[in-house]
Amino acid sequence: EVSQVAKPQRMTSQIFADKTSSLSGVSAPFDITFTDANGSQNIQVTTATPDGIANAINASTSSTGLTAQWINTGQGYQLVVTGKPGLANGFGLTSGALDTTVNNVTQNAFSTLQSAQNAQLSVDGIAITSSSNEITDVVQGVNLSLYTPTQGAAKVDITRQSSAIRDNLNALVKAYNDFQD
Repeated sequence: EVSQVAKPQRMTSQIFADKTSSLSGVSAPFDITFTDANGSQNIQVTTATPDGIANAINASTSSTGLTAQWINTGQGYQLVVTGKPGLANGFGLTSGALDTTVNNVTQNAFSTLQSAQNAQLSVDGIAITSSSNEITDVVQGVNLSLYTPTQGAAKVDITRQSSAIRDNLNALVKAYNDFQD
């Protein structure tokens, strides 16, 4: 039974009318602070445009695990920032240059669209938790790919591909015999 699949955290920006127009009241360079369980690091934005923000986040993918993509909402463009799946991969994004303060309340430029979560499933009644939807170490020799939660127990039939093993062994014996001749 799969009670939930692993999901990455997703954060969204405000809606921008244009991806390439200068940000009002913001000058480059400025930093976006990325925070996760390992600490924090600054992502430097060198072009004060919405595209500049997306490009800076995508340039940091190797160290942050984040990717940024644009969604055309029909009323403008909204940036969606996605992390890695799994509860331990939750993150925060803040930027003094982009955050706004209204009536002494600071509003973060990025809001959480989806929280990170682990996959939860049970195999033969044993509870399993994984940060990934590709489960490779629960049943020896079996890879499970989780796509969606199930309503109750899921039936999985496993059969050994003995004909492929036999064909590979026959090919090995033939190659050995040919080598001996």
